[in-house]
Amino acid sequence: MKTILSIAGSDPTCGAGTQSDIRTIQTLGAHPLSVITSITVQNTLGVSRFVPVDIQLFRDQLTHLFNDIVPDAVKIGMIGDTRFFSVMIELFHRFNIKNIIWDPVMRSSSGDNLIEDLSPLDLQDFMSYVDVVTPNIPEFNSLFGVHETSQSILESIEKFRAKYLVLKGGHGEHEKEIEDILFDVESKRVYHQRHARIDTQNDHGTGCMYSAAMATLLGQGHTVRDAFSKSSMFMSRSLAFSVHHSVGKGRGIVYPTTELPWLSLS
Repeated sequence: MKTILSIAGSDPTCGAGTQSDIRTIQTLGAHPLSVITSITVQNTLGVSRFVPVDIQLFRDQLTHLFNDIVPDAVKIGMIGDTRFFSVMIELFHRFNIKNIIWDPVMRSSSGDNLIEDLSPLDLQDFMSYVDVVTPNIPEFNSLFGVHETSQSILESIEKFRAKYLVLKGGHGEHEKEIEDILFDVESKRVYHQRHARIDTQNDHGTGCMYSAAMATLLGQGHTVRDAFSKSSMFMSRSLAFSVHHSVGKGRGIVYPTTELPWLSLS
């Protein structure tokens, strides 16, 4: 069985963070691994505070895991401490880690800041190890600046040594359709995936789930383009499934679905 590592924060609601990643990875038929970056105090109403784990503890978690199991793919979510970037760069290089997906969690769904500002040098060195980065539009603007055209986006992410970028849609509240966009830096090609907007407040953890799905599919041998289209379908159907399954008093949790035409768990 393929193994997929989640490097992320802990969410007590299990709606986001590494708990969401674990649910997604299992749903898609792989074995989850988990390394915790931060402990959060949160519920569906928002994040109260978070505490990054000790940097040596973070290093030890990864080192001891990689000495036993080298994952087929890695999903990185909330980091919480910019010093963790250098640790990941060192260990990804030492253990030849492949299929790395980074969901640059800058803020929670409720708008809470989850990491200090990144320096361009931190970002550039780290991105050289990342295969796909999956920001939403606000996260992209925060990391790379505001761009008006696909060409300028490609030029910007190429400067940061990115290979692929998935720009996740869904932040325009009045849009009837969601559009996710895949930018392939090497070929300079752009791919679009559109699906209907699901009218629901049960969307806590959507970004975590999307990137975990993409990491799982890459680890299972899918191409980036195939993983992109299937992850978008997975998210659309999971949101539709979650409409009538509300948990908490705030933004409800999105649940992964197995009702996918291409998913076989036999």
